Amino acid sequence: MGPDEISGRLLKYAARELNIAVARFQLQINFKDIVTTIKHRPIAQQLISRGVLKAEEMEEIEKWVGSIRRNQKLLEILWNKGTGDLKEFLSVLESDSTYHHLVAQIKNTKGGDNDSKTLVTECDGLHNDKIPKDLRDLHDQYLMEWLKSYQKFVVTEATLQVKKQLTRDNFVLIVGKPGSGKSSILRYIAIELCNNNGFDVIPIVLEPLNILQYFNCGRKQLFAIDDLFGKHEACHQSADIWALQLEPILKRLSIDMVRTKDSQQGNFKIIVTCSSEIFEDENFKRLKIPNKYVCKLSDFILNNDQMQKMMCKARSSKHDLTSLEGYKPSNEMYDFEFPLLATLCDGRSTNDQIELLKDPLNYIVTDFREIREQHNTQYCVIAACALFENSFKEELFNTEAMSNFLTYLEEFYLEYDLSLTKSSLIKQLKNNFQQLEKTRLHIYIKKTDQTYHFVHERIYDIAAAHCGQTFFNGFVNLASSQFIRERYCLATDKHNKQLVVIKDKNLKRYLDRLIRDLENGILGSTFQNKQLQNKHFRKQFAVYCEKRKLKVIEIFDKLNCREKNSSDLEHKMDTFENLDLTNDIPTFVTKHIHTVMKVTYHL
Repeated sequence: MGPDEISGRLLKYAARELNIAVARFQLQINFKDIVTTIKHRPIAQQLISRGVLKAEEMEEIEKWVGSIRRNQKLLEILWNKGTGDLKEFLSVLESDSTYHHLVAQIKNTKGGDNDSKTLVTECDGLHNDKIPKDLRDLHDQYLMEWLKSYQKFVVTEATLQVKKQLTRDNFVLIVGKPGSGKSSILRYIAIELCNNNGFDVIPIVLEPLNILQYFNCGRKQLFAIDDLFGKHEACHQSADIWALQLEPILKRLSIDMVRTKDSQQGNFKIIVTCSSEIFEDENFKRLKIPNKYVCKLSDFILNNDQMQKMMCKARSSKHDLTSLEGYKPSNEMYDFEFPLLATLCDGRSTNDQIELLKDPLNYIVTDFREIREQHNTQYCVIAACALFENSFKEELFNTEAMSNFLTYLEEFYLEYDLSLTKSSLIKQLKNNFQQLEKTRLHIYIKKTDQTYHFVHERIYDIAAAHCGQTFFNGFVNLASSQFIRERYCLATDKHNKQLVVIKDKNLKRYLDRLIRDLENGILGSTFQNKQLQNKHFRKQFAVYCEKRKLKVIEIFDKLNCREKNSSDLEHKMDTFENLDLTNDIPTFVTKHIHTVMKVTYHL
């Protein structure tokens, strides 16, 4: 190759790079106008037909929620392509008369070039500047996860009613039993409003003040509050905050919770869900939400056609629907609602679907037992999610609590694999988490952002009881105080498969944990323990306290001094405020317990 040819090639390369830089400059300067104007889908389809975009790039665009986010992703992909591809993009825009003004604006953009490798997507007014970028990114992750369930959602009469109330009143509270589809309806409507109506969706609201912090009068906004007050019982402190602040905040934002007149249709909406049990709780009633804003899912019965559609959309495999022929919804307390059952049928054979629909609780317990008895470390994934309160992150592998729990797991699996070590167990466990979608566990556990959790709170309840029983010592020693106070019962009690049974040989270990918590100033596992309602447990606790009389008195004396000098205790005791311990517990214990309870809970 001669000098002239080399020089010619260098000039062509320089010209091409200059053209790319100029094209990028034009895209960057007009970025905001482009992403707020174009419709990504028809443009992307034409670019695919011209060989500019690949099908997998289109799939990547469709993973995002909202027209602006999808348009932004399209431009980010084009940004990294050549001049010819960028020209094809302009050509597609020119072919649609809707964009003639935008094309002229882009072509007339002069005065520079851009050799940056990254498209700058932060522009004034494009996003809600009241919300920090890192939090907006987290919101996007939630919405992308919600989009997966949106694609499998079946619109029901209840869905239409919620949409109607939200359109009319700008506020709606969805009430239903666990698994009835509350969260699915909330997420479906949120995605609809974002994709079709240009609403910003705020999927994380921890307290009422967040609404004021993120409110932007210049934007359409939907605040989606899932499981207000929690999953099982209303949190007292949360109730205090919401009862005090919700009504004035909503009134300030033109949603009148007191008057009976309809609210004006607007750009600010709130959709909330809560369980039927919490809705009837006295703490929740303090919110004084009028009935006109409430939509009870129990008022809407699914028909066979809707159930079949749910089964078809929820399943990744194509088994026939004969499993539905024998299904009859029941009103018993521990029955599963059908929307959750349809999700759990994903990938199962027809026979398995029949068994699952017939007795879901027993089916899941049996399935967990099979996973455990196969001596497969997949069961450890279930146990880890259960132990860490339905919220497991890979960073927990580096914590002392996880290291201690791995010791219990290692002891359990050494019976079947003598070569197993803690390091090899960690490696297998990490691999099981990373390969989750390829295993049977994906039916029960999913990943949102960086957190692994069960697909539903009901599954968590069953897993917590099952794993808590299997690794009894590990859970008693390492689980949270909330887990200890809520998820155990004595072997002599009438119990269900959603509680860990304390056998006689394990009772001392459980009571040791309560005393250890008291030593560390943790009162809830003892004084808010649900088993205090059981007379037999109180007597067992009395016998234990008598044996450790000096230690118990020492702990209570320290607690009395600590609580009397504390100014930040705002706890209230209502579950056991009428509990009479006098007949069950010796005088020395009763005296100290009542003293601590009076100081701590203002009895």
